[in-house]
Amino acid sequence: MGNYIKILPATFTEKLKDQSKTEGEVVSLSCGLSKPAATVQWRKGSELLKPGEKYEMTQKGTSCLLQIKSLVVEDSGEYSCVVGDQTTSATLKVTGMNSCCFYKKSLTCVQSLKSEEAEEGAAVTFTSELSKAGVSVEWRKGAAVLKSGEKYQMRQKAAVHELIINNVVPEDSGEYSCVSGTQKTTANLKIKGRKDVFKKKTKYFLFFFVLVGILLCLPNSFANIYIYVCVCVLNQLYRSGLLMLDIFSDKLFCFAVATHSHSQLDTY
Repeated sequence: MGNYIKILPATFTEKLKDQSKTEGEVVSLSCGLSKPAATVQWRKGSELLKPGEKYEMTQKGTSCLLQIKSLVVEDSGEYSCVVGDQTTSATLKVTGMNSCCFYKKSLTCVQSLKSEEAEEGAAVTFTSELSKAGVSVEWRKGAAVLKSGEKYQMRQKAAVHELIINNVVPEDSGEYSCVSGTQKTTANLKIKGRKDVFKKKTKYFLFFFVLVGILLCLPNSFANIYIYVCVCVLNQLYRSGLLMLDIFSDKLFCFAVATHSHSQLDTY
């Protein structure tokens, strides 16, 4: 018999350890080998895991590492690292936000929703910010859970969450909520129908029409005082938000002032 060298297979010198994490966090599962291995497989149960946004796998020398990002309750289970016929396993337990006492205490709403008012056909955006990034939220209208689509768009950037309601109609009016665990922020949305907008503009027109009518009937001695008082009142109403100057009504009043000023010049 000739002499030969027997190559020993890689074995685990450091095994995986059980871990408990909270939903939304990142977990790192690590183990050590007796020597570097050409092929390392990671599994969840019998499922072979592949690297991507969810799973990050690294191997440096004899150290093997699996990172699982943005944990959810469904990530709970048994994870294994397989090298040849050698296997090491550990259990991961992910606690949901509703059942984690620490999470309930630490998560807060930094920016609450604000009530909005918009005209029919516009797009409305609700914004909320939490104290933690990467936390999932649920958007609701009343008790109904909203789903992303053409009508509703839901965005998340770090700890900021947005709900965009497209092409709003009067039926979209109501109470909207952003819910995450025990944290909830609520605001109201009021949609003005096209008929309401038309009625409001009609009221503005009639209001200015009355002002113009009075102005044209006044003698010259009182007209200047009347114009001054009207301008002061209209300016105050506009600044306080009680009056929205319609372009046509505004021009109508200016035309009346110019007409009356011209008639005054004709008298001299």
